[in-house]
Amino acid sequence: MARRNDVAMSVLFTWRRKARVPATAVAPFVPVNIVEAPAVSPPIVRPPISRASKGTRGLIEIDLGSGRRLKVDADVDADALSRVLDVLDRR
Repeated sequence: MARRNDVAMSVLFTWRRKARVPATAVAPFVPVNIVEAPAVSPPIVRPPISRASKGTRGLIEIDLGSGRRLKVDADVDADALSRVLDVLDRR
């Protein structure tokens, strides 16, 4: 077997010695019961968080001058905000 698998005989004997289990040892197997999988419950749908409940968490106010102010929150699309600011900057 050692020659067939290109393993030194001493290594094979070491593996065999380490694999020996004393007669008093408990078998490493545990009983398994196979049961039918439970039915999948539908996903939980949570209502969206309303603006009122968010408060001012992550709120950014940008003073555009001339009494104009832009307010955005943490969920703002950065690319869209950049385009809006570019347009407002040109005015």
